[in-house]
Amino acid sequence: NGTVPDGMLNGETVFMTDFNDGIIIDSAKVINGKFTFEGDVDEAMVVKLTLRNLYAEFIVEKGAISIDLSDPYGARGTPMNDKLNEFTTQSANLILGAREKLADIDEAASETEKQELQGKIVDELFLNIDELPVSYLKEHPNDALGALIFYSWMQNQIEQSSEKFNEASRHVGEYVLNFGPVKQMKEHYEKLYQAAVGKHFIDFTIEKGNQD
Repeated sequence: NGTVPDGMLNGETVFMTDFNDGIIIDSAKVINGKFTFEGDVDEAMVVKLTLRNLYAEFIVEKGAISIDLSDPYGARGTPMNDKLNEFTTQSANLILGAREKLADIDEAASETEKQELQGKIVDELFLNIDELPVSYLKEHPNDALGALIFYSWMQNQIEQSSEKFNEASRHVGEYVLNFGPVKQMKEHYEKLYQAAVGKHFIDFTIEKGNQD
């Protein structure tokens, strides 16, 4: 069950897309600011709902799920979605906490002292941002929740590299690594790695190229 924030959207269609392959799998009409999807669930899966510029990413699993399209990651009501909501809330709190610490730096401090304090706060934030998803992946290394958390973790990395991806991959199983968006990331990093300076040149064929 879901709600939309704008009453002007009555009669509009909410589309449900399989996050794994990007295919639309269902749709529902907005009536009196609400919409409903019903059906049987054999296996939990990650989906995305879209309505104009509104969206929500969550996990379809057995049970009644409550969704507010004004909150993209706020699905509630089932075990995995409650865990996902908990994870996103904790992630946001880490960032807010770091911002508060940065704002509280004494203005009377020297520029050198300010830079040192800022560096410590940012380093602590990055460390916590890495530790948080790992703590959830210990319990969900190979399921839909793990896939969405791992994807979010990798997508928000400051340092995006094949080394970082491979290191993080140690925490997950084949289900997560074969999850569509994660698989695309893996292939992208593999191409970057092969194209890196110092790597052996990979043979390729130019169709209808210059014959000279």
